[in-house]
Amino acid sequence: MLENDGSLGVLDELAVIRGAFGGGMSAEAAGRRADDQLRELRTALARMETSLQDLDHFPDADADFHFLVMALSGNQLASSVTRMLFQRAWQMAKFSANQSSEAHELTPSEHRRVYEAIAAGDAEAAEAAMKAHTIDPWHRRRLATQRDR
Repeated sequence: MLENDGSLGVLDELAVIRGAFGGGMSAEAAGRRADDQLRELRTALARMETSLQDLDHFPDADADFHFLVMALSGNQLASSVTRMLFQRAWQMAKFSANQSSEAHELTPSEHRRVYEAIAAGDAEAAEAAMKAHTIDPWHRRRLATQRDR
C-alpha cells in the first residue's frame, strides 16, 4: 500500500494517525510521570540535542525520545502500533526524503516542548506538542504530487 502511494495520501493519513497516537501517549505520560522517568526523558532529549550535527546518530536519538515517551505512557498497545508505523514509514524513501537542514534543526525545540509539557504534568500541552511535532515535519518535507497541483 505504501509502496504504491503515488499521491502520498496514505503517508498523509499515516502522519495523522501517528500524531493522534503519539499525542495521546504524550498526554498519558504527562499524567503518569515520575522523577526517575523525567530524568530518563531529559537524558534522551540531551542526547538528541548533542547529536544534532551527527547525522549517523541523530535519527536514533530522535527515535529513542519517541520510544521513551511511548513507554512512559504505559499504553503498550498504542506504543506497539505506533512503533510499527514509525519504523515502516522511515523505511519509505518518500517519507524520509527531502529533509532540509532548517527543518532538521527544529526537531530539538519540538522535542523540548513535548518534554516540558510532560514534566509540567500538562497533558493537553503534551498532546498538542507531540501532534504538532509528528504532523508538521511531514508537511515540511512532503514532496508535491500531481494531486497537489
